[in-house]
Amino acid sequence: MDRWLDSHFVGNHPALDFVNTLSHRVDPSLCEDRMVTVEDLRSWAERAGLRPATKVVQIEGQDHGARLVLDARVLREAAHEALLARVRKQDPSVSAIIAIVEQVKSIRKGISFASPSDIASCSATIESDESLLGVIALQILDALFRLPVERLGACPACGWMFLDVTRGGRRRWCSMATCGNRAKVRRHQGQSDNPSSARSDDHG
Repeated sequence: MDRWLDSHFVGNHPALDFVNTLSHRVDPSLCEDRMVTVEDLRSWAERAGLRPATKVVQIEGQDHGARLVLDARVLREAAHEALLARVRKQDPSVSAIIAIVEQVKSIRKGISFASPSDIASCSATIESDESLLGVIALQILDALFRLPVERLGACPACGWMFLDVTRGGRRRWCSMATCGNRAKVRRHQGQSDNPSSARSDDHG
């Protein structure tokens, strides 16, 4: 069974999809971390188009895998903190930016840009799993400093982040098929039964 589904990639930017590998941040009782093993990181990056399926040095070993997953999670939380600050029209913390920039250092060679003004156009020689985190960090910096802040959002139900690419800029939910639909059901139940019966922990 594929670890990653199309429904896991609704952020419209790799950095936002990376942050969304931790689900239901707004409710710890429902929280689910999909970034558990080093293979989860590798397969996610392949689905996100950031890592080739071959020609990557994979350093095996339990200690290596555990450390890499820990580094990925630290990067993810720094990205979430910084991007959520942008959603709230605030400045990202210095510590979050430093944590992201530190991972860029893992890219040892072969950085090039298709467009000088577009960090997302960066390509790099991914010679190891560590350098993969550097490429993800570059995507995070692109999301922080290039994406229009008025188009960044976070689902009020599950906390997933997204870039609103709709014409009217009125996207609210991670997906209408999940959180949006559940919200409609809760509103209907509240109107037909008890207005206070909607559950705040019912996330998509």
